[in-house]
Amino acid sequence: MKLTPEQEAVVAISDRPVLVQAGPGSGKTRTLVSKFLALVEDGISPERILVLTFSQKAAREMRERVELATQ
Repeated sequence: MKLTPEQEAVVAISDRPVLVQAGPGSGKTRTLVSKFLALVEDGISPERILVLTFSQKAAREMRERVELATQ
């Protein structure tokens, strides 16, 4: 996934929780999926990662993107 420098900075943070707050169409879902996958690659169990989003639609999209990326 292609990320902006700001999105890459969020994904690179691994020592603390991260709050991603941005407007519609800014790539929040892409950033959160990339962050989730990076944490899993770093050895964090998916069961220990909490990702919250405002809408059911975004939650579905994240779940689908993670599933596609891990196949």
